[in-house]
This record gives sequence, C-alpha cells and structure tokens, in this order.
Amino acid sequence: MRATIKDVAREAGVSVSTVSYALSRKGEPIKDSHKRVLAAVDKLGYVPDATARSLVNSRTNNIGLIIPCELGAEFQNPYYVEVISIFSEELAKRGMWLSIYMHGETNDRAFEDLLIDAKLDGIVWANYLPSERESTIIERRALPRVAMGTFGSGETALPTIRIESEIGVTEALRHIANLGHTEIMYIGGSDNDFRQNVLMNSLNSVGLHCTQTISAHFDENTAFLEMSKYIERTAKLPTAIFAGSDLMALGAIRALNEHGYNVPNDVSVIGHDDILATRRAEPPLSTVRQKLGVAVECAVDYLIKCRDEREMFNDFCAVVDTEFISRSSTAKKRI
Repeated sequence: MRATIKDVAREAGVSVSTVSYALSRKGEPIKDSHKRVLAAVDKLGYVPDATARSLVNSRTNNIGLIIPCELGAEFQNPYYVEVISIFSEELAKRGMWLSIYMHGETNDRAFEDLLIDAKLDGIVWANYLPSERESTIIERRALPRVAMGTFGSGETALPTIRIESEIGVTEALRHIANLGHTEIMYIGGSDNDFRQNVLMNSLNSVGLHCTQTISAHFDENTAFLEMSKYIERTAKLPTAIFAGSDLMALGAIRALNEHGYNVPNDVSVIGHDDILATRRAEPPLSTVRQKLGVAVECAVDYLIKCRDEREMFNDFCAVVDTEFISRSSTAKKRI
C-alpha cells in the first residue's frame, strides 16, 4: 500500500500540518520535528500526491506546448524536437514538466475539448496562432497563455514572444552580397510565409534581386522534389539560394548534389533555424540562428509570473533577435 501523509505524521510523531510544512520548506529543516518528518518519508517511501497538492496550491506545475501539425508528424521535424527538448530542460530546472499537444486541421473539436479539461499552469502556442474559439476557451479558463514564433508585429493580440527574423536574414543577405552574388532564389514554406516577406523587404538594402521562389511547405523531401523539377526545366541556376528553414535548405542541397552541382562552388545555400543537423551536414550549413533557449526561458518566466500573481498581462510582448551563422555552404561567386 502507498504511504499517506497520515502515515508519515504517525511515524514522525507530529501533526499532518507539520509534515506538510516540513515538506514545503526550501533548504535544510530548522527543527528536530522536521528532521523526523524527512526520516519518516525516507523510511516509508512516501511520495506527495501531486494532484491533491495542486488543488490546494491552485498549481499543477505543468505547462502545455501546442505544436501545429497532424498527430505525430512533427516528431520527424528536428526543429520541433529541439523546441520540445529546450522546454523540457527549462521546466525541469524549476521542478515543472511539459505536456505536448499536437494540433491538426482534422481534430478541432477534440482539441477544444482537451483545452477545456487540461490541467495546466499555462499554455504556449509554438509558431501557431489559436483560432477565435480556442482563444475564447482559454480566456474563460483564465489560463496564462503566450504565442512564441516568427510572427509579424501586430499580427496577434496574444501575449507574444516574437522571434525577430529581420536582423539575421539581413545579415545573411549581406553575407551573400559581399561574396559577389547578385541574384538569389527563395525556397519558402507557403503562400503566407512571413520569412519570405522579411527577405523581400531586405533585398534592396543589400543590393540583391530574387529571381525565383519555390514553395516546399517547410519539408525536406518536398524541397528536394521541387528543386529537382526546377533544375530539370532551367538552363541556368541562380548562384545563391535562401531557404525559409534548414530542412528545406538540406533538401535543396541534396537535389543539387544529385544533379551534379557542387555546394558551395556552384551554388551557395543558406537556411533558417540552426537545427542540430545543420552542423553535421556536408557541407555544414550557413543559417539564421533562432535563439530558442532565450525565447523559451522568456515564455516560461512570463507564464509563471501570470500564475503566481494571478494576473494576465495581455499586452506583454518580448522580442528575441536572430543572428547569421556562417559555415561552409556559402562561397564567393565564380566569375
């Protein structure tokens, strides 16, 4: 049978309230009674009931992370694997844990029911904005929430951790221009690709021209296929490619290699995100780095502040910059 708090109190010869107080203290106990409580806990193998404790404290020590995808699909995406890992590590430092929710277009009602019943201290939307219905549910629950991603300024009224792409993208384009390139191809995620808008707005300032865009839905295999099609139907490639994600950049490099082109001697390639695979690629990929650790820490700090102060700071907006990382996938343009 699992030991209860009453068993610990009986073993230590103290009241239940003394046991509760001793276990909630930070650091070493200051009374003999507290030492007896800890000894009884060790002897009986007592584990506090997290559910009961959360009801008393109005806390679950659990943060929900919503990822925008069909169930299971994004576990194949290294970017989201890193997001999950960083969140888990940051919460573990604080004695908290992470619940992951996969959001897809085919299960809206089930997802809304989940939001209603979820036992959470706060919720994060990662590179995804909630529907009006989802926002209403969260507001009615008075649940701390924040959106984290590469959103445009004013794109959402939610509290936001905005990962600012402009600085990193402009640095990347300036790097390409300094290597003598004048034309660039963009491989994007979709028609509403915010990173494409950032790139287009930055081109003139560095003297580059975008001659072609390809949509690859942030998927490596799609980028490989679309790049292959483009190579097969054109006689001349641009000398530089910028992809809106590292996965698409790696797919494009694979297509170039299979069609006899060398990266970076024939074509320079830059990605976006700085996932772990970019450092292991051949050649290692130049990319725009998201400072995910900074963004995650900021998101967790905000949610805990809302929970502890029992207040929603709805006008909250933090900006986390990006930076360009130069590796071996870019080189001077051949004359």
